[in-house]
Amino acid sequence: MTLPAEVGDVVKYDIIVINQGDVPVQDVTVQDYVPAGYTFNQSDPLNVAQGWNAAVQATIPGILLPGDRDTVSIYLTVELSFSDADYINASEIISALDTTTGRDVAPFDIDSDPNSNTANEQATAPNTVADNNVISTGDAQSGSQDDHDVETISVAYPI
Repeated sequence: MTLPAEVGDVVKYDIIVINQGDVPVQDVTVQDYVPAGYTFNQSDPLNVAQGWNAAVQATIPGILLPGDRDTVSIYLTVELSFSDADYINASEIISALDTTTGRDVAPFDIDSDPNSNTANEQATAPNTVADNNVISTGDAQSGSQDDHDVETISVAYPI
């Protein structure tokens, strides 16, 4: 797709999940918070193939060892909006299961609050120092809340 996007275009967002922990995890579930500038079509074959459900959640099957990464993609249709904020898409890890116990270990992340969509997470703007920082090790550091990430596009407004 060429940018800027136009109303009606389908935009692909790649959500890269990295296991920054020290235990293998499986069945990592991601939530997307679709903003007003897009619509999500669960029945779109591209979204079906990625495993998205009506709650706009997808689970990455299989095991992620420490340091491993995997990607799930979501396809959103651009809608007319005159607010750039409506084109900032956010996604968040909401759970990750320990491969031995099956227990959700996401709540034990030392620099994030998975499945929370907190004000701290929402305050991270695309293309800032805190955005895409995956090396923070404490909640007070820039780039904490790295379970939650944002991205935006440019949109050509119709005349």
